[in-house]
Amino acid sequence: MKAAQLVVLTLVILALMNWSRGEYSFRLPTTLPLLGGQAPSIYDAAGAMVIVITLAGLMRLGRRRRDS
Repeated sequence: MKAAQLVVLTLVILALMNWSRGEYSFRLPTTLPLLGGQAPSIYDAAGAMVIVITLAGLMRLGRRRRDS
């Protein structure tokens, strides 16, 4: 069930990214860190850090708390 929720959430996020670009003609992978086709910059590092922090937060939310 969690895998299905993750797939649906990913599809919704990608649909929102596609909708938000409006009339611009860039491809979606170019918005992700290190996939823009240019030399890596500070913004790529910051984007990668945001992704890592988000994944760590999601993993932490998924853990069960131990009752004392």
